[in-house]
Amino acid sequence: MKSGGYSYIRLEASTGETWVAINEADIKVGSTITVTPSMTMTDFESPTLKRKFATIVFATLGNAPATAPA
Repeated sequence: MKSGGYSYIRLEASTGETWVAINEADIKVGSTITVTPSMTMTDFESPTLKRKFATIVFATLGNAPATAPA
């Protein structure tokens, strides 16, 4: 989801599901990405999305998106 200059991404990692916000980028569903976390916030509400996240990690994109194998 893109909103307010950010891309909100639901990541599925070995530790479970995590929501991440990065500077707006074109990330396709199913892509494999790497992010570098900078700050974790709890009970974060995005006014532009009108959505509240229990936990979200603000991060930077660590590599260009790669397509996941089919």
